[in-house]
Amino acid sequence: MNPPYFSVIVPVHNGGSDFERCLDALDRSRWSNLELIVVDDGSTDGSAELARLRGAQVISVNRARGPGAARNLGAEQASGEYLFFVDADCEAHPETLDRAAAVLEAEPGVDALFGCYDDAPAAQNFIAQFKNLLHSYTHQQGSQDATTFWAGCGVVRRTVFAAIGGFDEEQFPRPSIEDIELGYRLRDAGFTIRLCKEVRLDASDARPWPARHGVESPMVTAGKRCFGMARGGWSTDLPRETDRDLVDRLIGIRVAGFESEAVRVLRSPAWGHIHYESYTATLVLLLVCLLGLYRWGRGIRSVS
Repeated sequence: MNPPYFSVIVPVHNGGSDFERCLDALDRSRWSNLELIVVDDGSTDGSAELARLRGAQVISVNRARGPGAARNLGAEQASGEYLFFVDADCEAHPETLDRAAAVLEAEPGVDALFGCYDDAPAAQNFIAQFKNLLHSYTHQQGSQDATTFWAGCGVVRRTVFAAIGGFDEEQFPRPSIEDIELGYRLRDAGFTIRLCKEVRLDASDARPWPARHGVESPMVTAGKRCFGMARGGWSTDLPRETDRDLVDRLIGIRVAGFESEAVRVLRSPAWGHIHYESYTATLVLLLVCLLGLYRWGRGIRSVS
């Protein structure tokens, strides 16, 4: 029997109703040439049993090791040509897998791709709307020639994933920026990544973000994670940049919605020499970016 085209890998830890909606959405997929692998990362809520009832191949571990390790376990058992990672709190559209396959077939040189959230999150509270629209805005404004990766809706050729060693589960034992770091290694190794704006997920990441997380996450949490990553052994053997150059790169964060750019900034030795005036200028520029998000959001809502 021929191997499947996609091995859909879903890591889950106590997924609850979000995970059930994720599985429901995959059941509705128009693409049938796939195998579904669920990696139960130490759940205690019956997520593994639910996945088995839906016909998934289930891999269970006794204690939570984080999504990076869970995805690696799934990849080890996968037989598909491509690994298609989907987060357990996301809902694929019926055409999501079809559109990803169309890109891969039209561009055989593409080694990895990732999609984005749609612009209509199910949760109606302000924080959830802001977080999902910010994510969608960042990707819709981004270049299709990507330098990073997103595992919420991301595809990698299985042989390529194995060649670079998968996700770094040692450095990222908890949910963090393990997918962004994977993207950097892919590009450093000469592989091609596409940001595919037409490959979308429902914002069934419809979790109603707690306000304390919603306020912190766009800047502070991303900064903490990226700073920890930058301090975690990454080389700083780079030419010193001026404060102005650093601010120019900070503008690219787009209100820190694109954590990959924050990683690039924090890897620079100039980070420790930036002046307070640059901080002030950067905050003003980030507010300008927020205005861009607001205008974009108003535009898509007025159209719909």
